[in-house]
Amino acid sequence: PEISQQDRVQIKNSHLTKAQDYITNRKYEDAVAELNEIIKLDPSDPAAYYTLGNVYETMGKNKESVEAFIAAIKLDPYAKKQMHSESMGSASISNLTEPCLATNTATDNSCQP
Repeated sequence: PEISQQDRVQIKNSHLTKAQDYITNRKYEDAVAELNEIIKLDPSDPAAYYTLGNVYETMGKNKESVEAFIAAIKLDPYAKKQMHSESMGSASISNLTEPCLATNTATDNSCQP
């Protein structure tokens, strides 16, 4: 059965609350799972990818972090400016170039921070 938009928003908010709690309690793997559920519900939500990038960066998973940030930037080009101005995310995205954004991959060494 199809999920109504209202139910989808409530479910998404529930996952977001759980993710924030997990982040606060440094349960990063659990936070990643909740953020991925948000992305499944709404793949066009740049904030979910941005938060996921921050969590991956905290975990030391730079490749995954950069890929999440690239997805956020593709969905919201203004997010790159926001990421540069915040303490988290700045290291991973400072060296992103247009080819990295175009391919949406961080596997090429030129895309790595």
